[in-house]
Amino acid sequence: MLIVSCAALPGLAVNAQIDVHIGLPSVRIEAPAPVVQVNAVVPAGGIAIRTDADFEAPLSAYGRWDMVDGVRCWFPAHMEASWRPYSEGHWEWTDAGWYWVSDEPFGWATFHYGRWDYRDGVGWYWTPGVHWAPAWVAWRSGGGYSGWAPLPRAARFGVQFDVSLLPARQFCFVQEGHFTEPVRPTTVVVNNTTIINKTTIIKETRTVNGAVVHAGPPVARIERATGHHIEVAKATAVRARVETRAEVKPHEDAKARQVAAREQSHAAPARKTEAVTREENRGAEIRKNEAAAGAENRAAETRKTETRTEEETRARNEAASERKAEAHPEQTRTERVTPETERERQEKATAASRDAAKNPKAKTPPKKPTPTENEREHPQPEPKPQPQ
Repeated sequence: MLIVSCAALPGLAVNAQIDVHIGLPSVRIEAPAPVVQVNAVVPAGGIAIRTDADFEAPLSAYGRWDMVDGVRCWFPAHMEASWRPYSEGHWEWTDAGWYWVSDEPFGWATFHYGRWDYRDGVGWYWTPGVHWAPAWVAWRSGGGYSGWAPLPRAARFGVQFDVSLLPARQFCFVQEGHFTEPVRPTTVVVNNTTIINKTTIIKETRTVNGAVVHAGPPVARIERATGHHIEVAKATAVRARVETRAEVKPHEDAKARQVAAREQSHAAPARKTEAVTREENRGAEIRKNEAAAGAENRAAETRKTETRTEEETRARNEAASERKAEAHPEQTRTERVTPETERERQEKATAASRDAAKNPKAKTPPKKPTPTENEREHPQPEPKPQPQ
């Protein structure tokens, strides 16, 4: 087998291989990766990007700036929960590779400069950077699908980054037959394990404006999937078209900064007020629960005290009765018998009254004379009745 190597041209990185089979001998030619320079014809929105601070005014109208891990980052405003970077626009094939053309007013900046990160409870946020590219994304493809994910801050310019470390849920996919069609959050497939398992990382790269960017799916495969030829556009022309649509103009910078400062000054007290209100409501709820628990405990203690008092009173009464019975047994017996005897007399009197009322002719037996003291001392026997 004959192997022929071709030296790379000056300034060109070699990272691609082409196998050429001519009859039996095989010839392997090392091909240089494409190197493209895409200059800005017109500064974006009339603003030349030289430092991270140059993004402050243009993006303030579309989101807010805040600190994340000691770095000033930008958070897009008024986004749906399903929103993610690189999900509103379309892909164009250019001499610099696949170029993301965003339909969002801030897209000229946030999808061609800087990096995106996602954090639970925070969402997507953008870290500015001054190095431009057609798109700062990693790619996967396979099984008839191609997908992309925003590169994080860890993959900043000049730092080697293993794209296989990106979470699979950060990739969104489309069928390659619809790859060149408009992309929307509702048309992409996200976090689909079946598709993810069918795809692999695309490792091919190209150099654009001195930066190494991931190349994306081969255009020939997309042409076969879509069934039509894809023209190659000039990246410089596409960039000029995109950046001239930027809505922030030089004379609006001061106004944008004032509006952003006013919104942030209003939002900060509002956020503080909401936090204070939540804290006050939580404190009031805690105090209410504590008061209810205290009232219930006090009521239980009162019931326990009343029960104890009743038991003590009953015990004292029983002890007093026992002491009285021991001291005056006859009186106590009389007190116990008298109520019963009095009831019996009343019952007999009532019965006699009823009998008298029923038989008025019945003679009442004569009362015996009250015996004298002598008769009481010497009682005489009663005379026996004489036979008739």
